[in-house]
Amino acid sequence: MTYGEHIKKTVEKVNKVTAALSGVLPNIGGPGYWKRKLLYNAVQSILLFGAPVWYKVIRFQKYRTMQESAQRKLLIRVARAYKTVSTKAVQVIAGIPPIELMVEERAEVYKLGVRAGPATTQRPATIGKWQEIWDKHKTTAQWTKKLIPNIAKWLECTHRRADYTLTQFLAGYETYGAYTKRIGKKEDSSCTYCHEAEDRAEHTFFECEKWERWRTEIELDLNINITPGNVITKMIESPRNWKLIENYIPRVIKQKERDERDDTERI
Repeated sequence: MTYGEHIKKTVEKVNKVTAALSGVLPNIGGPGYWKRKLLYNAVQSILLFGAPVWYKVIRFQKYRTMQESAQRKLLIRVARAYKTVSTKAVQVIAGIPPIELMVEERAEVYKLGVRAGPATTQRPATIGKWQEIWDKHKTTAQWTKKLIPNIAKWLECTHRRADYTLTQFLAGYETYGAYTKRIGKKEDSSCTYCHEAEDRAEHTFFECEKWERWRTEIELDLNINITPGNVITKMIESPRNWKLIENYIPRVIKQKERDERDDTERI
Protein backbone atom coordinates (compact mmCIF):
# COMPACT_ATOMS: atom_id res chain seq x y z
CA MET A 1 0.00 0.00 0.00
CA THR A 2 0.95 3.62 -0.46
CA TYR A 3 0.86 5.98 2.53
CA GLY A 4 -2.27 7.65 1.16
CA GLU A 5 -4.01 4.30 0.75
CA HIS A 6 -3.10 3.43 4.33
CA ILE A 7 -4.81 6.60 5.59
CA LYS A 8 -7.91 5.86 3.52
CA LYS A 9 -8.15 2.35 4.99
CA THR A 10 -7.67 3.48 8.60
CA VAL A 11 -10.21 6.30 8.19
CA GLU A 12 -12.76 3.82 6.81
CA LYS A 13 -12.15 1.55 9.79
CA VAL A 14 -12.48 4.41 12.28
CA ASN A 15 -15.73 5.57 10.68
CA LYS A 16 -17.17 2.06 11.06
CA VAL A 17 -16.14 1.90 14.71
CA THR A 18 -17.57 5.38 15.34
CA ALA A 19 -20.88 4.36 13.76
CA ALA A 20 -20.98 1.30 16.01
CA LEU A 21 -20.23 3.40 19.11
CA SER A 22 -22.84 6.05 18.30
CA GLY A 23 -25.63 3.93 19.71
CA VAL A 24 -23.97 3.70 23.14
CA LEU A 25 -22.79 7.32 23.24
CA PRO A 26 -25.99 9.41 23.13
CA ASN A 27 -25.96 13.14 23.83
CA ILE A 28 -28.18 12.67 26.87
CA GLY A 29 -27.34 9.81 29.22
CA GLY A 30 -24.83 7.08 28.54
CA PRO A 31 -21.19 7.00 29.72
CA GLY A 32 -19.63 10.04 31.37
CA TYR A 33 -16.97 12.27 29.88
CA TRP A 34 -13.89 10.34 31.05
CA LYS A 35 -15.27 6.99 29.84
CA ARG A 36 -16.06 8.57 26.48
CA LYS A 37 -12.53 9.95 26.30
CA LEU A 38 -11.13 6.50 27.06
CA LEU A 39 -13.12 5.05 24.15
CA TYR A 40 -11.89 7.89 21.96
CA ASN A 41 -8.26 7.13 22.79
CA ALA A 42 -8.76 3.50 21.74
CA VAL A 43 -10.16 4.59 18.38
CA GLN A 44 -7.51 7.27 17.93
CA SER A 45 -4.85 4.56 18.13
CA ILE A 46 -6.25 3.21 14.85
CA LEU A 47 -5.82 6.59 13.17
CA LEU A 48 -2.27 6.93 14.48
CA PHE A 49 -1.11 3.40 13.69
CA GLY A 50 2.31 3.59 12.03
CA ALA A 51 2.31 7.41 12.16
CA PRO A 52 6.14 7.68 12.44
CA VAL A 53 6.35 6.02 9.00
CA TRP A 54 3.74 7.96 7.04
CA TYR A 55 3.55 11.24 9.02
CA LYS A 56 4.91 13.40 6.18
CA VAL A 57 1.89 12.66 4.01
CA ILE A 58 -0.27 14.59 6.50
CA ARG A 59 1.02 17.82 4.93
CA PHE A 60 -1.33 17.16 2.00
CA GLN A 61 -4.70 18.79 2.60
CA LYS A 62 -6.60 15.81 1.16
CA TYR A 63 -5.34 13.35 3.76
CA ARG A 64 -5.36 15.86 6.59
CA THR A 65 -9.03 16.58 5.91
CA MET A 66 -9.87 12.87 5.87
CA GLN A 67 -8.28 12.32 9.27
CA GLU A 68 -9.77 15.48 10.74
CA SER A 69 -13.25 14.45 9.58
CA ALA A 70 -12.88 11.02 11.19
CA GLN A 71 -11.67 12.58 14.44
CA ARG A 72 -14.48 15.15 14.45
CA LYS A 73 -17.23 12.51 14.22
CA LEU A 74 -16.04 10.83 17.39
CA LEU A 75 -15.27 14.07 19.24
CA ILE A 76 -18.89 15.11 18.74
CA ARG A 77 -19.80 11.99 20.73
CA VAL A 78 -17.19 12.67 23.40
CA ALA A 79 -18.39 16.25 23.95
CA ARG A 80 -22.11 15.44 23.37
CA ALA A 81 -22.23 18.15 20.73
CA TYR A 82 -24.47 18.77 17.74
CA LYS A 83 -23.19 18.15 14.24
CA THR A 84 -23.21 21.89 13.56
CA VAL A 85 -20.40 22.55 16.05
CA SER A 86 -17.13 23.70 14.49
CA THR A 87 -14.18 21.33 14.48
CA LYS A 88 -11.92 23.79 16.29
CA ALA A 89 -14.50 24.27 19.05
CA VAL A 90 -15.25 20.58 19.64
CA GLN A 91 -11.53 19.76 19.86
CA VAL A 92 -11.09 22.29 22.66
CA ILE A 93 -14.33 21.41 24.45
CA ALA A 94 -13.44 17.71 24.38
CA GLY A 95 -9.87 18.54 25.41
CA ILE A 96 -8.28 16.54 22.59
CA PRO A 97 -5.63 18.03 20.24
CA PRO A 98 -6.13 18.16 16.47
CA ILE A 99 -5.22 14.82 14.90
CA GLU A 100 -2.50 16.38 12.74
CA LEU A 101 -0.67 17.48 15.91
CA MET A 102 -1.02 14.01 17.38
CA VAL A 103 0.56 12.57 14.22
CA GLU A 104 3.49 14.99 14.57
CA GLU A 105 3.84 14.09 18.25
CA ARG A 106 4.01 10.35 17.53
CA ALA A 107 6.64 10.95 14.85
CA GLU A 108 8.72 13.11 17.19
CA VAL A 109 8.61 10.54 19.98
CA TYR A 110 9.73 7.83 17.57
CA LYS A 111 12.52 10.00 16.16
CA LEU A 112 13.93 10.79 19.60
CA GLY A 113 13.62 7.19 20.77
CA VAL A 114 14.66 6.58 24.38
CA ARG A 115 15.72 10.22 24.69
CA ALA A 116 12.09 11.26 24.32
CA GLY A 117 10.90 9.30 27.33
CA PRO A 118 7.14 8.67 27.63
CA ALA A 119 4.95 10.21 24.94
CA THR A 120 3.46 12.52 27.56
CA THR A 121 6.76 14.40 27.83
CA GLN A 122 6.14 15.70 24.30
CA ARG A 123 2.61 16.84 25.12
CA PRO A 124 3.53 20.39 26.28
CA ALA A 125 5.03 21.07 22.85
CA THR A 126 1.87 19.73 21.22
CA ILE A 127 -0.31 21.93 23.42
CA GLY A 128 1.88 24.91 22.54
CA LYS A 129 1.32 24.32 18.81
CA TRP A 130 -2.39 23.84 19.45
CA GLN A 131 -2.52 27.18 21.30
CA GLU A 132 -0.90 28.93 18.33
CA ILE A 133 -3.52 27.47 15.99
CA TRP A 134 -6.28 28.50 18.42
CA ASP A 135 -4.97 32.06 18.73
CA LYS A 136 -4.72 32.51 14.96
CA HIS A 137 -8.16 31.09 14.16
CA LYS A 138 -10.47 34.05 13.43
CA THR A 139 -13.58 32.56 11.81
CA THR A 140 -15.56 29.88 13.66
CA ALA A 141 -15.51 29.04 17.41
CA GLN A 142 -15.01 32.64 18.52
CA TRP A 143 -17.47 32.31 21.42
CA THR A 144 -15.68 29.17 22.61
CA LYS A 145 -12.35 30.99 22.33
CA LYS A 146 -13.73 33.86 24.41
CA LEU A 147 -14.63 31.43 27.18
CA ILE A 148 -11.51 29.25 26.88
CA PRO A 149 -8.61 31.41 25.65
CA ASN A 150 -5.95 29.31 27.39
CA ILE A 151 -6.07 25.65 26.34
CA ALA A 152 -3.37 24.47 28.78
CA LYS A 153 -5.28 25.75 31.82
CA TRP A 154 -8.47 24.10 30.54
CA LEU A 155 -6.70 20.77 30.13
CA GLU A 156 -5.05 20.97 33.56
CA CYS A 157 -8.47 21.00 35.25
CA THR A 158 -8.96 17.48 36.62
CA HIS A 159 -12.64 18.03 37.50
CA ARG A 160 -13.41 19.22 33.96
CA ARG A 161 -16.08 17.38 32.04
CA ALA A 162 -18.30 17.97 29.04
CA ASP A 163 -22.01 17.17 29.15
CA TYR A 164 -24.97 18.00 26.96
CA THR A 165 -25.97 21.36 28.46
CA LEU A 166 -22.45 22.58 29.21
CA THR A 167 -21.42 21.87 25.62
CA GLN A 168 -24.42 23.90 24.42
CA PHE A 169 -23.12 26.77 26.50
CA LEU A 170 -19.49 26.40 25.42
CA ALA A 171 -20.40 26.10 21.75
CA GLY A 172 -23.02 28.85 21.88
CA TYR A 173 -26.00 27.16 20.29
CA GLU A 174 -29.46 25.57 20.58
CA THR A 175 -31.55 27.77 22.92
CA TYR A 176 -30.33 31.19 21.77
CA GLY A 177 -32.38 33.27 19.35
CA ALA A 178 -29.46 34.06 17.06
CA TYR A 179 -28.79 30.34 16.58
CA THR A 180 -32.42 29.24 16.19
CA LYS A 181 -32.97 31.97 13.59
CA ARG A 182 -29.91 30.79 11.65
CA ILE A 183 -31.20 27.21 11.45
CA GLY A 184 -34.75 28.30 10.60
CA LYS A 185 -36.54 27.56 13.88
CA LYS A 186 -37.39 31.24 14.57
CA GLU A 187 -38.16 34.24 12.39
CA ASP A 188 -36.06 36.65 14.44
CA SER A 189 -33.15 36.54 16.88
CA SER A 190 -34.58 38.68 19.67
CA CYS A 191 -34.68 37.59 23.30
CA THR A 192 -38.09 36.25 24.33
CA TYR A 193 -37.88 37.86 27.76
CA CYS A 194 -36.32 41.30 27.40
CA HIS A 195 -36.56 41.72 23.61
CA GLU A 196 -32.89 42.39 23.05
CA ALA A 197 -32.05 42.53 19.34
CA GLU A 198 -29.64 39.57 19.53
CA ASP A 199 -30.24 36.69 21.90
CA ARG A 200 -26.85 35.03 22.03
CA ALA A 201 -25.19 32.90 24.70
CA GLU A 202 -23.50 35.97 26.19
CA HIS A 203 -26.81 37.79 26.53
CA THR A 204 -28.66 34.77 27.95
CA PHE A 205 -26.22 33.83 30.69
CA PHE A 206 -24.60 37.15 31.57
CA GLU A 207 -27.07 39.94 30.72
CA CYS A 208 -30.71 38.83 30.46
CA GLU A 209 -32.91 40.24 33.25
CA LYS A 210 -34.90 37.01 33.38
CA TRP A 211 -32.02 35.13 35.04
CA GLU A 212 -30.65 37.99 37.14
CA ARG A 213 -31.72 36.47 40.46
CA TRP A 214 -30.00 33.14 39.70
CA ARG A 215 -26.85 34.96 38.53
CA THR A 216 -26.80 37.15 41.63
CA GLU A 217 -26.92 34.11 43.91
CA ILE A 218 -23.81 32.71 42.22
CA GLU A 219 -21.98 36.05 42.19
CA LEU A 220 -22.61 36.61 45.90
CA ASP A 221 -21.35 33.12 46.67
CA LEU A 222 -18.21 33.55 44.54
CA ASN A 223 -17.75 37.25 45.38
CA ILE A 224 -17.27 38.10 41.70
CA ASN A 225 -19.29 39.43 38.78
CA ILE A 226 -19.25 36.56 36.30
CA THR A 227 -18.41 37.45 32.70
CA PRO A 228 -17.49 35.45 29.59
CA GLY A 229 -13.87 36.33 30.30
CA ASN A 230 -13.75 34.91 33.84
CA VAL A 231 -16.48 32.28 34.13
CA ILE A 232 -14.36 29.31 32.98
CA THR A 233 -11.36 30.53 34.96
CA LYS A 234 -13.56 30.53 38.05
CA MET A 235 -15.01 27.10 37.26
CA ILE A 236 -11.61 25.42 36.97
CA GLU A 237 -10.43 26.86 40.29
CA SER A 238 -12.25 24.19 42.30
CA PRO A 239 -14.83 21.39 41.97
CA ARG A 240 -17.22 23.46 44.11
CA ASN A 241 -17.04 26.46 41.78
CA TRP A 242 -17.49 24.18 38.78
CA LYS A 243 -20.60 22.58 40.25
CA LEU A 244 -22.08 25.92 41.28
CA ILE A 245 -21.84 27.47 37.82
CA GLU A 246 -22.53 24.19 36.01
CA ASN A 247 -25.89 23.93 37.82
CA TYR A 248 -26.87 27.42 36.66
CA ILE A 249 -26.41 26.60 32.98
CA PRO A 250 -28.94 23.72 32.66
CA ARG A 251 -31.44 25.61 34.84
CA VAL A 252 -31.48 28.42 32.29
CA ILE A 253 -31.48 26.14 29.23
CA LYS A 254 -34.24 23.86 30.52
CA GLN A 255 -36.43 26.78 31.57
CA LYS A 256 -36.01 28.40 28.15
CA GLU A 257 -36.97 25.11 26.51
CA ARG A 258 -40.07 24.78 28.70
CA ASP A 259 -41.12 28.35 27.96
CA GLU A 260 -40.61 27.77 24.25
CA ARG A 261 -42.80 24.65 24.34
CA ASP A 262 -45.51 26.52 26.28
CA ASP A 263 -45.49 29.33 23.72
CA THR A 264 -45.79 26.82 20.89
CA GLU A 265 -48.73 25.06 22.56
CA ARG A 266 -50.55 28.36 23.11
CA ILE A 267 -50.19 29.18 19.42
